[in-house]
Amino acid sequence: MTFETDDSVMLVEFTPKTTMWTKIQRRKRLWSLKREAASQICKLRESQIEDEESSRKGENPATVALRSKYFPSPSGNGLSVSISLHKTNFYTQMPSFKHFKDIMNDDLFQEAPADWHVIITDIVGSTQSIQAGAYADVNTIGAASISTVLHELGEEDFPFAFGGDGASLLIPPYCIGHVLEVLMRLQKLARDNFDLELRVGHIPVKTLVDDGFKIEVAKHELCAGRCIAVFRGGGLSEADARIKTNIEKYCVKGPDELGSIDLKNLKCRWNHIPSKRGKIMTLIVKASDISVYSEVLEQLDRIYHGKLDEANPVNSELLTHKSVDQIYQDEVRFHSTKTPSLYIRATEIFASVSIFNYKVDPMFFDAKQYANSQRSHADFQKFDDMLRMVIDCSDDQAGSIISLLKKEHDKGRLTYGTHISEKAIMTCYVEDASRDGGHIHFIDGDNGGYSVAAKQMKWQTSRANRVKH
Repeated sequence: MTFETDDSVMLVEFTPKTTMWTKIQRRKRLWSLKREAASQICKLRESQIEDEESSRKGENPATVALRSKYFPSPSGNGLSVSISLHKTNFYTQMPSFKHFKDIMNDDLFQEAPADWHVIITDIVGSTQSIQAGAYADVNTIGAASISTVLHELGEEDFPFAFGGDGASLLIPPYCIGHVLEVLMRLQKLARDNFDLELRVGHIPVKTLVDDGFKIEVAKHELCAGRCIAVFRGGGLSEADARIKTNIEKYCVKGPDELGSIDLKNLKCRWNHIPSKRGKIMTLIVKASDISVYSEVLEQLDRIYHGKLDEANPVNSELLTHKSVDQIYQDEVRFHSTKTPSLYIRATEIFASVSIFNYKVDPMFFDAKQYANSQRSHADFQKFDDMLRMVIDCSDDQAGSIISLLKKEHDKGRLTYGTHISEKAIMTCYVEDASRDGGHIHFIDGDNGGYSVAAKQMKWQTSRANRVKH
């Protein structure tokens, strides 16, 4: 069943769970979305869309109420469509770059299309969750904000960035309705199974552009077939600020009747990763000028003697796999009910433990190669209007990094936040463990990581603003 909105064509239908069947249905569904959008545009050019209320008899009342509340149309019938099809695949068609230091290269960036939407998610009250020792759960739902959309959109690529207790996503107009519904279902799962409140907000790129902000996007290739987005221009930060300060206007919350969702392909099967050098540092840096980031990265590279990539905290030789009981206790909460997908997951858990703990030869893929490749598939460094890193460092390196940041902060060139722990957290999204690019691993520092660092940076910013005034 589909229905149209001001910005999108929404699909309220979930595909069967069999892997091959799911892939086929995803592809058919996305092509169907695009064809239907094009058809609707043609109709709009000729005449007004006729009232189709009669075709909606039998729809879930919660779905009708949801559409009416969050996707009203000028005509009142929810059928106004505004889509620029020539811009829908801009991210898929973008060239990627391999070296993280190139994030300041202007030639690599493109402006986000005005008809796309920014989605920001975060956990409300994450500080309390950290104090309760539940930061791993916060990370799980933060990563799930990305993984659920990756799973639902299949081969339709989109820009995203993981932020520890949430995520930032840039979504094409013909998918926005469906993506918001999926995230509202995730809200329910987070409440029911994790006792966490997931905030979901969205704002059109056009709204930000009209107010003088830009969202520029580049594509950083972690490995063949797997990229993460780089955002700059200030628009993403502005969207985050608006969504968190004007909840009524920008945030969505689905009714309980909407139902929950299963976290397919999301896995938490590795113990927290200990530091090889002594410390895991989570850092966030927001500079006053784009050129400052290049200088900071250059200085960090010097601290690591020209080998900053070795700061990657995913040390393959230190990875240890959880037990069956540990994994099941974690991942049973990824399912809303005892659905067939839960029993499939239980089988996967037994297989995973047999392979990685008891060294049973899986025959269908190279387990050692997969374990080692997690390092190259990890998002330990990223940029989303600010520099974010989770790095493995010695005491001396940690001291040098903090001295560097403090010196630049005292000059008024940047604000920053850091957090020190002994381990890193890795949350995994695995579509296909047998191939490069078939998985991605979201990295954060243990016991607060990005969330604690962000609060320190916010305090610095607030103090600097008070001094100015």
